[in-house]
Amino acid sequence: MSVVNKQADFSDVWALGCVLYELATLKHAFEAGNMKNLVMKIVRGNYPPVSTRYSRNLRGLISKLFERAPSARPSINAILRMPFIFERVKKFLPTEILEEEFSHTVIHRNMVLMKNRRVITLGGVPSGHRQVSEISFTVQ
Repeated sequence: MSVVNKQADFSDVWALGCVLYELATLKHAFEAGNMKNLVMKIVRGNYPPVSTRYSRNLRGLISKLFERAPSARPSINAILRMPFIFERVKKFLPTEILEEEFSHTVIHRNMVLMKNRRVITLGGVPSGHRQVSEISFTVQ
């Protein structure tokens, strides 16, 4: 991955934080009367906290997405692996589509998926399982 792509990923994650913050608060995370003050708020990472009526998981995710150091922000793959995110995603996707969609995003890193405490390996296929792609993951 090039430095440019890596920086774009960090920016995308930060932008996701902005979107989630705005969805939760109906306000911009960073507001100021002029461009200079806006930039200073962004650089300092100063934003009003998200209401405690939202889950600790969501508030924690937003906080992580706004980390000042780009390398401290989670990757999209790490976000999708968060149990509270993954549990919601799998409610809306049939197993076949979930496996297909995650096979080219998260599973490249041998992700552990939780589904009915059974093992599914993609790639090195255990006996009795069908090969779905060239990568492996475990479902617990």
